[in-house]
Amino acid sequence: MKGELAMLKKTVFVTILVFLSTIVLLACAGDNKPAEMALKAAEEAVNTARTEAVKYVPDQMQSLEDSLAAVKDKFAKKEYQAVITEAKDLAGKAKEVLEAAKLKKEEMTASWTNLSQELPKMVETMQGKVDLLAKSKKLPADLTTEKFDEAKAGLAAVKEEWAKAMESFNAGRVADAVNSANAIKEKATRTMGILGLAAPAAESAAAPAPAAETPAPAAAEPAAAAVETKDGADKGDKTQWLQNALNQLGADPKLTVDGRFGPATRRAVMKFQTTAGIPADGKAGPATEAAIKEKLAKVR
Repeated sequence: MKGELAMLKKTVFVTILVFLSTIVLLACAGDNKPAEMALKAAEEAVNTARTEAVKYVPDQMQSLEDSLAAVKDKFAKKEYQAVITEAKDLAGKAKEVLEAAKLKKEEMTASWTNLSQELPKMVETMQGKVDLLAKSKKLPADLTTEKFDEAKAGLAAVKEEWAKAMESFNAGRVADAVNSANAIKEKATRTMGILGLAAPAAESAAAPAPAAETPAPAAAEPAAAAVETKDGADKGDKTQWLQNALNQLGADPKLTVDGRFGPATRRAVMKFQTTAGIPADGKAGPATEAAIKEKLAKVR
């Protein structure tokens, strides 16, 4: 669906640019019709770019809006030749802005992938330390009761805000989710410092996230020849199993079954986890695999 939408937008821009080039050749001085048509075409190009651009490159989108307003002003002043020339340039700029928005979206999605790996680990580490200290009869010498309370409050806030960030991402608000996640990471890092913990090193964006180990299916489980793995299968095979399974369960867009646990697979896992009522961490752990197998058994 997303690929079809991108192709449709590309086709719209090509059509608009060809149309505007034709208008330039046919325009006559003092004739407002070609100028009016050129203005409408430029406005359509700006509208096509707006949805993505306003979310990912708002400054560039504002510049585009200002340019469109200037062309409209020239049309009102009957500067028709200038309108035709500038409208064609504006359509080209709108195409560039949309491409910039797509690139920014890809960058933010990669950032989200890293953050969605780091933050759950930080929460798990902090929770373990808080639980351990809560059971201790005495706090460490460098941790006062007030500081410990501050750390517990910080951990609770991180959990709550992280859940909201995941909701934003799942709703398609990638920029909002990434901005929130970066702020949450800073808060988590401060809280870990209070607890005397070191924040985990960030993982490389280029490295695919490892797929969780998949245990061999028990004999009592229903057969799933199309998607099950075999004993000794490597992680690539297990990721292929996961991709096949998610496709059978209606992943949209369909996943490429390539054995690579990339951003698209992680997003599909998170969507499944959300619908299954599992914490949406994007990891194919035992609970997620069990839920997938249960769903597969029902669709057969």
